[in-house]
Order: sequence, then structure tokens, then C-alpha cells
Amino acid sequence: MYKFIQSLRNMHLKLPLSLKGMTKLDRNQFNQTITVPFVNIPNECIQTSKWKHSLLVLYSFKSVRDLQPISKTHKQVLFDPEIIHTKEDIIKIIPSITKYVEESFDFTEIILTYENYSIDQIIKAILPDDLGKDKPINTGSGYSLIGHIAHFNLKDAVLPYKYIIGE
Repeated sequence: MYKFIQSLRNMHLKLPLSLKGMTKLDRNQFNQTITVPFVNIPNECIQTSKWKHSLLVLYSFKSVRDLQPISKTHKQVLFDPEIIHTKEDIIKIIPSITKYVEESFDFTEIILTYENYSIDQIIKAILPDDLGKDKPINTGSGYSLIGHIAHFNLKDAVLPYKYIIGE
């Protein structure tokens, strides 16, 4: 799970500024569309373990998608738009799929939703920037579990956001 969060950080995904100071959770405000490169590749040629440094890796998101009902023999492989900009980039990084890159390299839009962000990213996007200037604020990274109940110790500065942190 950590590799997903790390990759999200590396992608420099910016959440909308309208989230700052939100006290009632509106999951729709997290939606944003990004454009990513893709290649349609035969199932037997997919080697994600060898391509992991160039694949699109997001929290709760699959970078290899089915093309059904269009094709049962190929899958659509999504690549990181910060690493892959052109056909030449992908051919240089993964020369074994040159044929498929020449045939099907293109860009598609994907919609990121609330589910594609980690809890830490969501809370940092919601809390005002000035809250953590003097001292770091505990945003929920430290807690204890008792059965199905989580116990958080929140500082006074984040109490107005306690309901949204609880969600």
C-alpha cells in the first residue's frame, strides 16, 4: 500500500484549492480529470513487474484495464504522464513493446475521485495551510483501534474539522 501513496506523491497531483477549510465532506469536490498515455497490448505480452517504474500507479486504481467487449485478447495499459510524454519515451524505456506502441499509442482521460487519494492527502488538502506552520498537527496518522472504533487525539486547532476527519 505504501508504494501507491509514494507514487501519488511523485505524480504531484494537486487537489483543488476549494477543499481548504472544508468542514463538511463533499466527495464530489475531489473529482478531477487527468490525461494519461496508453498502449493496447496483447495479454500474453504484458509484464507489469518489468514496467512498474513507468506505469500509472494510483491509490485504488488499476493501470491495466480490460478492453472487453472490444477485445478479449488485448488490455489497455496506462502509463504515468510525468514519465511518458511521447511514443519515443515509451520505446526508449520499454523497447520490447515497440510494435504495439506504433500501433496503438494514444492518450485517454481518466477521472480521479475521492477514492484515489490517501487519507493523509485528503486531510492535508482540507486543513488550512497555516495550521501546521508552528508545529506539525496530528491529522489522524496516530490512533488506536478498539474493535471497530478508532480513537484519535486531536489538537485544539483541528477540532473544527473533527467530523470530516472522522468520516
